[in-house]
Order: sequence, then C-alpha cells, then structure tokens
Amino acid sequence: MSDDRNVLQKAADKTKEMAGDAKDKVADTYHNIKGDNTTEDKAARQAKDTADNVKDKMGNARDNISDKMHEGGRKLQGY
Repeated sequence: MSDDRNVLQKAADKTKEMAGDAKDKVADTYHNIKGDNTTEDKAARQAKDTADNVKDKMGNARDNISDKMHEGGRKLQGY
C-alpha cells in the first residue's frame, strides 16, 4: 500500500512540476508578445513562483509527516 502511495505521490509531484514549467512558458510567451517582459517582471515572477513552490512543498511535507505519525500511532496500538 505504501509503495502505491509513493508511486502516486511521485507522479503527482512530477505532474505539478510539469504544469509549473508549462505555466512559466505560457507566461513568458504572453509577455514577449505583449512586450512587457522586463528583467524586473521576470525576477518578480520567478520570486513568486519560487515562493509558491516552497509553500507547496511545505504543505506536502506536513501532510507526509502527519501520515507517518498516524501510521506510527496505528502500529503502536496494534492495528
């Protein structure tokens, strides 16, 4: 069961990563066409995207830790 969860989690993480990359490419293309793709704009988008990625990873880590704690609790109780 745990192996299935790990495989699904890895697939979900890779999907998020690819979606983020696609979002960046679409945003860059849009701004290139529109003509407002300054260095400052790129830096601001990168900073925001990095912060969003860190937030997502922290949420995932919190969820994983919570799952491990519940799993450990069940093992201690003999379930």
